[in-house]
Amino acid sequence: MILGAALLTAGACAPPAERPPNVVVILVDDLGYRDLGCQGCVDFETPNIDALAAGGVRLTQGYVSHPYCSPSRAAILTGRYQQRFGHDHNPRYDESDDVTGTDTREVMLPKRLAEAGYRTGHLGKWHVGAGAPFRPLARGYDEFFGFLGGGHDYFRADGTNEYAGALWRGAAPTEQAPSYLTDDLTNEALAFIERNAQAPFFLLLAYNAPHSPNQVTPEYLEPVAGIAHAARRKYAGLVRGVDAGVGRVMAALKEHGIDEDTLVVFLSDNGGRRGVSDNRPLRGNKGWLHEGGLRVPFLFRWPGRLPAGVTYDGPVSALDVLPTALAQAGIEQPRDLDGVDVVPFLAGEREGVPHETLHWRVCGGGGWAIRHGDWKLVQDVSMESAELYDLSKDVGESTDLAVARPAIVRDLARRHAAWNRALREPVWTDGHARSVTMERTKALDAGTRQYPMPWVPRTKPNFVLILADDCTWSDMEVYGGQARTPSLMALAARGMVFANCFQAAPMCSPTRHCLYTGLYPVKSGAWPNHTRAYDGVKSIAHHLSSAGYRTHLSGKKHIGPKSVFPFETSGKRNPDNEAVDVFLAECARDDVPFLLIAASNEPHAPWNRGDASAHPPGDVVLPPVLADTPRTRELYSAYLAEITYFDGQVGSILSSLEANGHSGDTLVLVLSEQGSAMPFAKWTCYDAGLRSGLVAAWPGRIAHGARSAALVEYVDVVPTLLEAAGIERPAELDGASFLPVLTGSEEDHKQHVFGLQTSRGINDGPEHYGIRSVRDARYRYILNLTPDATFQNVVTEGADKFAWRSWEEAAAAGDERARELVHAYRHRPAEELYDCIEDPWNRTNLIGDESLDGVARALRAELDAWMRDQGDSGQGTEMRALERMPRRDK
Repeated sequence: MILGAALLTAGACAPPAERPPNVVVILVDDLGYRDLGCQGCVDFETPNIDALAAGGVRLTQGYVSHPYCSPSRAAILTGRYQQRFGHDHNPRYDESDDVTGTDTREVMLPKRLAEAGYRTGHLGKWHVGAGAPFRPLARGYDEFFGFLGGGHDYFRADGTNEYAGALWRGAAPTEQAPSYLTDDLTNEALAFIERNAQAPFFLLLAYNAPHSPNQVTPEYLEPVAGIAHAARRKYAGLVRGVDAGVGRVMAALKEHGIDEDTLVVFLSDNGGRRGVSDNRPLRGNKGWLHEGGLRVPFLFRWPGRLPAGVTYDGPVSALDVLPTALAQAGIEQPRDLDGVDVVPFLAGEREGVPHETLHWRVCGGGGWAIRHGDWKLVQDVSMESAELYDLSKDVGESTDLAVARPAIVRDLARRHAAWNRALREPVWTDGHARSVTMERTKALDAGTRQYPMPWVPRTKPNFVLILADDCTWSDMEVYGGQARTPSLMALAARGMVFANCFQAAPMCSPTRHCLYTGLYPVKSGAWPNHTRAYDGVKSIAHHLSSAGYRTHLSGKKHIGPKSVFPFETSGKRNPDNEAVDVFLAECARDDVPFLLIAASNEPHAPWNRGDASAHPPGDVVLPPVLADTPRTRELYSAYLAEITYFDGQVGSILSSLEANGHSGDTLVLVLSEQGSAMPFAKWTCYDAGLRSGLVAAWPGRIAHGARSAALVEYVDVVPTLLEAAGIERPAELDGASFLPVLTGSEEDHKQHVFGLQTSRGINDGPEHYGIRSVRDARYRYILNLTPDATFQNVVTEGADKFAWRSWEEAAAAGDERARELVHAYRHRPAEELYDCIEDPWNRTNLIGDESLDGVARALRAELDAWMRDQGDSGQGTEMRALERMPRRDK
């Protein structure tokens, strides 16, 4: 099978522009999948490469054709699987060897681009043959500066060994010694760009960093001095050197006015090298046929032709670099290429994916793998049998499905065998089989999914869960609101902010039952307020205690019975700082992992904490769902002050965490709970009632300043903590772990989130008023079970405690907006549909809009299915509410 051959006819070429674009390929050596900020790196920064990604397309499934250096580079330069010409292994370094190198009958990219008048240059690592027939100028390059072997010392070129061999310029070795090789290669790139800025050029800038040896200048070590592990720190410095070079190259393109005329491609030649790189969440590292050896950081940038700041999720191969460059140059493409022009895919002009099938082979077939669709079958060197993975669900290749899906195994094995029959036997060999066998043994002995990374803590992580009370997420400064939250802002700067976190019930008690059990309210038995879970339900306290954790809840409880929530406890309405400090000190002393839940009572009404003078009533900006009365402004001012007071509680908990030495390997989650007690938030299924703030931080695991639009729910917190602790998820849980979102390996989580409101039994509530709701990424559908009833609660019945009386008075005095809000809060139709993007406060009901009938029907079907799954009979469930409320049971 020759991939893409049918696509690569002369007619598929893009017509040449007046001036074909320059092509710059920046190829780095042994870079870990996660070792860029844009890829989720958390212990050092790469601002210039991140800027490159922000200006172009980042590939989430970018592959190389081989898991180590030379064969991978041969494929990039030829656009063909290197096994077609017997290049399965690294060549030995011998300048007199005219056999060991990329077959001279293979035409490389620089020679092909010469057809369109390109000037071509190769800088840095060559490694596809040291003998005269294989060197850069013999393969079509106009210029070359670098070295012929597989690695090089960053400071020496004294000829004492291969890594200290001569630096070559053009066709001859020089006596030049590197000042610092990474910087030298960058300087050469700047000079090449300056010399050739007026004509189309192709430059392959092949940094040998971050390949060993671990040699770094103080300039690049200083920014990573905080990394404790010496080898990881030096590796990070090597990457920082490359990042600085990328920044200088991009600046040079702009300086010469050719930035928009240049296609820039950035990638690594294979997965990160063992022991110092971070390939998580992928399995394996350089040399492995699992994803960690083959899936690499891969970026394309071309202003005006490709979109900026987006990701592309289809499989793309390094084989595609050559045909993509040829297509943009308007050069007719050979029919025997295995790569394709990916620009139409990345630009959104072509549907489908560049590759339905990708193949890999090492050691002449001693190891092999195939990806077809989302299925991957891998039989690496030293593996006893082939393993099957569904990469759409298991990018980390942790669940082998070979036994469960034998038909797929047979189909993939057949496809690969047919491909392999067309290949050439290796022309030479190397010691790869011994190396990868050793690495797999080391990983197996250490219980890891790649070669052990000694700089990654191996202990079970701690968890801190901080919970506000009745706080509308958008009122906090961290979400752009008016209430100052400096502690949360600092936490967000070193963690992740979620834009779409939801809970299943906009009331205190069911929310907390859901959060601590991983079950939706009806299934747990805790769907009304002031409630309790069914006997026999297990909570996070059970699951973590069985794994050796201590679990402590300090502050507001509002849960029961004790048998379901066997936490250690302290405090009453708010966390007890002294007790928390003692607990954290004891866990540090005894080296025990822990879960600490700090459950605040703020900003629950009455709003009497904090400095309300910071928000003068006349200056506050009221949300569009609040009637503008003096009493509303007075209360809203006090409410904002209490959010800041809660933020101070967050700061105290985090300070205690750090003081007791736990700030390193602790996952911190801060949640805002349901919306405020102001109308149209708490006690409703509008977005302001069910949407929650969520800020998460975890040093070394969550990228700094990250943002997520993934749909997540409170019910997902328990399975997330269990996965982080390495504990198997109990089958009865409703939630699903969003750990891959936290760690940056996945961007999406759920398609739908659900909510319910049971008003029967709440303070000053009606005899019944049940609400059910479902939301996708854009639309919220609400089902009011008894729309003829009048909605009421402590807001409407509690005198002027929540400014309601002032609303009614304003409405009676002719305030049309107040009249509309008073009526809308108490009287609602049977169905409601809102565009939560255009209408975040859910005030324009779209039921009746014929263009959205399909949306409403689809969401109603999802809601009905969820209710059936939960055993929720709707009105019948509502009427049983008092049975679950010990304080209300009549």
